[in-house]
Amino acid sequence: SMKTDNELLKIVNEYQLYFDKIMKEYSDSYDLSVRLFNNEASFIMPKASAFNTFIKIPKLDGVNMFDFTLNLYITTGVKIEIGPCFGFSQKEWEENSNLGFWLRITFAKDMETLQKGIMKFIKFTKEYMDDKNNMIITNLSY
Repeated sequence: SMKTDNELLKIVNEYQLYFDKIMKEYSDSYDLSVRLFNNEASFIMPKASAFNTFIKIPKLDGVNMFDFTLNLYITTGVKIEIGPCFGFSQKEWEENSNLGFWLRITFAKDMETLQKGIMKFIKFTKEYMDDKNNMIITNLSY
C-alpha cells in the first residue's frame, strides 16, 4: 500500500466507529421490532449481529402466503419476504406445522420507516384475518 501506518490506522479507526454506529442502529431496530410484535409473534430469532431477523406469526399459519403478500402490498405498500423466499415451496411452508408463517424483518431502513411498516403490517393482518372475502383471492403460489 502507498499509505503510511498512521493513514491505515486512521482508516481502521474510522471504519470501527462507523461499524459500531451501524450495529447500534441494528440492535435498536431489533428491540423496536420485538416491542411492536410482542402480541403477534410466537417466536422471534435471538438478537444477532445482522441487519435482519425472522419472526413467526402464528395467526397467519395456513393462509395463502401469495394472496396475503399481494393484498398487503396493494393495500399498504408494504413489501415483505416470507418463508418460501428462503427455501422450500409455498405449499411446504403452508402445510408443514413446523414451518408456518415466518416474516423477515430487515433493519436496513430508518427506525421511523421500520415502525410505520410494522404497524401497517399488524393492522392489515387483523383486517385480513377478519374479512378475507373482501381481499383478492388468487390461490396462486410461488
